[in-house]
Amino acid sequence: MAVVSRVEVSAPVGALLDCYRQYLVVERGVRRLTIRTYSWNARLFLLAACGDDVDRIGSLTAGDVARFVTAVGEGRRASTVNTIVVGVRALLRYFYSAGLIATPLAQATPWLARGRVSSLPRTLVPGSAERLLADGFDRSTLAGARDFAIVTLFVRLGLRVGEVVAMELDDLDWRCGELLVRSKGGWRDPLPLPVDVGRALAEYLSMRGRDDQWREVFLRIVPSGPMGTTTVLAAIRRAYARAGLPNLGSHRLRHSLAVDLLRDGAGLHEIGQVLRHRHQATTAVYAKVDVAALAAVAQPWPGSGS
Repeated sequence: MAVVSRVEVSAPVGALLDCYRQYLVVERGVRRLTIRTYSWNARLFLLAACGDDVDRIGSLTAGDVARFVTAVGEGRRASTVNTIVVGVRALLRYFYSAGLIATPLAQATPWLARGRVSSLPRTLVPGSAERLLADGFDRSTLAGARDFAIVTLFVRLGLRVGEVVAMELDDLDWRCGELLVRSKGGWRDPLPLPVDVGRALAEYLSMRGRDDQWREVFLRIVPSGPMGTTTVLAAIRRAYARAGLPNLGSHRLRHSLAVDLLRDGAGLHEIGQVLRHRHQATTAVYAKVDVAALAAVAQPWPGSGS
């Protein structure tokens, strides 16, 4: 199966992709940058597997999907191919939910190389998260208090960047000590608000003062307005720099929180609740950090007699 490198689409394929993008926005709550990547991967798969004939979608087989992954792997890094696989799986889930295919082919999509649970989650060196919070924030300034609150949310609650960006004042229930997290897929998940996190937020909001123009919690200083993904990531990058650490991004903090919870005795179910995972398989990656935890969730192999 030949895989084109320059992706061009016909009108029928383009119309189908428009419906797919609408599904990603409305049904899955996927963000704009991810939709762009998924759309490119979807075009690549559709042109390779179906050409210009969208009617061939209904006859797709697991073999077609496997051949595509093998072909697309030629001349590409395994990590790049696996990113494409993620997009293809999302497309196949859409096909199945829309009734375009009768078999859930997403489960048949192979990884070219190492899968999600084949290696340990990448975490920070022990003690690094504490260094991020301890070093260099000038909390007497509005920018310093804001950045400290942002980093505290990542370190202590494992929030995603989009969740920090989307946080609004009404999401903070000070009386009940809860934070309503606007998670992926349009979910609203309540989390307990630890004392240190609440203190950091209250300190920043007290300095920020009331601004009826914006409901978002985190605002730019000049010009005033909601912070976007880039500015939140910049706050994380500055924190790494002040602590003398390489910039390992925000998601590494999420992994580190999960591993720390596991080592402190938390169960995988509890970790999944904190990280707001929808599926147990997503949390199962952390079981490899602790063999005892892995044994606790292991199921007998069919026919093993155990």
